[in-house]
Amino acid sequence: TLGKQESNVPAEWDGLCGMGSVPQTNASAYPSPSELREALAVQREGLIAWLGSFDAEQAAKPLEGDMTQFASSYGNLPGSIACHESVHAGQLTVVRKSLGMPPKFG
Repeated sequence: TLGKQESNVPAEWDGLCGMGSVPQTNASAYPSPSELREALAVQREGLIAWLGSFDAEQAAKPLEGDMTQFASSYGNLPGSIACHESVHAGQLTVVRKSLGMPPKFG
């Protein structure tokens, strides 16, 4: 967990959406879009506050463990997080296209 922030995301969502999860054909198995937006907005606010709390010393500090696959230091995390979110935006674009839906952007 980044920044030692407690997650407000229900643990059962990990089984539906987390690494290694298998997509379900029954949409009712998933949280509603409004539930997702609300929970993720809280997480995002906490992440932004945590990232904004870094001083120069903290930003230069190297990351350890699994986080090194995303960035070499705390200061490099914001760019890596933005790239990571872009990957998911691209995935959603492919899904929308496969469903015959118009693009959301552009």
